[in-house]
Amino acid sequence: MMFSGKDNWVNKYNLIGCAFAVEFVYSMACLRRVEVDQVGLLLLFGRPIDKVKSGLVFVLLGFVSLKKETILVIQDELPADPEKIWRTKEGEGNVPMTKGYFPPIRITFGQPDYNKYPDLKDSPYNIQMTVEVTPVIRWRIIDLEVFVSTIGTIEKARKQMEDTCIAEFNANFAQITPAVALKNLDKYSNQLKISIEEEVRGWGIEVINAQIKPFNFSHGLNKAVVGVSEAILGAKSMSATADGEKTRIEKQGEGTAKAELLIGETKAKVEKLIYEAKAFGMGKLAKQAGTDEGKLVIWLQTMQEAIQKANYTIIPGGELFSAVSGLEELFKRVKEGGKK
Repeated sequence: MMFSGKDNWVNKYNLIGCAFAVEFVYSMACLRRVEVDQVGLLLLFGRPIDKVKSGLVFVLLGFVSLKKETILVIQDELPADPEKIWRTKEGEGNVPMTKGYFPPIRITFGQPDYNKYPDLKDSPYNIQMTVEVTPVIRWRIIDLEVFVSTIGTIEKARKQMEDTCIAEFNANFAQITPAVALKNLDKYSNQLKISIEEEVRGWGIEVINAQIKPFNFSHGLNKAVVGVSEAILGAKSMSATADGEKTRIEKQGEGTAKAELLIGETKAKVEKLIYEAKAFGMGKLAKQAGTDEGKLVIWLQTMQEAIQKANYTIIPGGELFSAVSGLEELFKRVKEGGKK
């Protein structure tokens, strides 16, 4: 079949048009966009060749690929966000873990040291137990080329940091109780940050902060702790009541002993007064009923009867003891008057 010159011209321009169309489509397909909060890296068959900033980037399709990552601060709650942590409820048994979920980090703590931490002896968490520990790491990529060449992806970096956290927890918490760890949580968080910085050195990333969250105790454990706390408070109340009763009884006994001593001393004083009065002359005193001497005779007789009937119900400072003091004063005046 023969083509005219005009047909050849048309076919030529059709081919050129198709070539331009293909080139245009290919060029459009090679355009990629790097967002303002991202950094890019061009890879030639997987090998880094150039860093790119935000905007449109030409990527030679079929030969070159574009790796993009965020330049914003990444906050990782390890091993995953709370809604992606797999926990089974009490009594459910071994339930297969759903895809996309992660088991929590559980650490077994050590035995309590009451000599080293006496202030925590009454804490319900000052015992050996296995506890869920959650670290929160804030970090960002500062050199994507180094990051891709050394660790590869954010997921791999996250897994490496999680392993470092577990190793750090086992090293620090195996010898202490949760109560001690909670008391020094800032200290252990700083140590965790130092350990992670050592691990990721040369990765092209910056660790901004590392924090250990307050421990996530199970519902059953928290319920038991509340019961223990109530029991401890009840025991302390009973102990205080018992101590008070003991003190009261001891003081009552001390008072009884003092009463016995005073009664004995009073008996001795009255006996002495009677002896001295007899020596002074009871007959003479009996004739002077209206005088101090007469009063003395009556008092002596009354006191003698009181002494004979005295028992341990006499209260120190009561009438009997006051009477003895008054009697001593009266007898003193009588003797002095007799000398005149």
